[in-house]
Amino acid sequence: MLFNDPFDVPREMDLGWTVDDLNQAICHRFTEYLRDVATPQSPMARLLVGEMRKNLQRMPEDVAIKILGITLSVMAPRAVRHRSELLEAWAEKIPRMRIICFSEIFSSPVMWAHYAEAHSGIVLEFESSDERDSSWLLAGPVVYRSAKPSLPSVERWARAFLSEEAIDWDAYFLEYHYVKDVDWAYEREHRVVSASKDAEAGLFSDYMFHEDDLRGVIVGTNCAAEDETAVCDLVAHRYPNAIVYRATFDNVSRRIGRTPLRSTI
Repeated sequence: MLFNDPFDVPREMDLGWTVDDLNQAICHRFTEYLRDVATPQSPMARLLVGEMRKNLQRMPEDVAIKILGITLSVMAPRAVRHRSELLEAWAEKIPRMRIICFSEIFSSPVMWAHYAEAHSGIVLEFESSDERDSSWLLAGPVVYRSAKPSLPSVERWARAFLSEEAIDWDAYFLEYHYVKDVDWAYEREHRVVSASKDAEAGLFSDYMFHEDDLRGVIVGTNCAAEDETAVCDLVAHRYPNAIVYRATFDNVSRRIGRTPLRSTI
């Protein structure tokens, strides 16, 4: 993926915890098992808890907990692998991820400067429809905030490690997909996140959309005459319900307006 925001959908995952943190969370979870605050799910955890209960019958709890920590140290290599697998899963997910981005507005001069080649490109206006089963209906709003995207706590990863819950990657990584810094709030973005089925497809994929989903094409003020003609001809032949507009400068509102250039209806 190629984004102009280097922090958008980070290429490397920051779990926010170390293997030692995970080991401590696992140890704490076993303490909760012993105190019947939680119920172990994995056979290994049930076996260890059973042994620790025997220890509690002949020694103080604090001593038994220390022994538990020593016992759980044998799980450290598994914890290392667990963390590595999480990082590898994200690294493998990134090249196949596909994100299409939309904006609520067409009138922002900054957006035209950034994404329409300084007003020489075009803006596509889409409409979603349940009847047409438009893919854009899946678009979710981007959340703009100063805090970086967060992942589940180390305590939740410990529960996953102990087979108490399955890892739902889409749910776990949701914030990584939809959280951006407040500096980008002017974009008012919505996006659809999917994945390429072809691992060798590269960083981009072409997806078809229903011809009636395209409702308008706005040609930039600096668009070359031959490009404008080509756009008009293409819309006339391929997208019968779309209208071609020419962008205009509104000096009062200091926004980008539009006026119909050629209607294909």
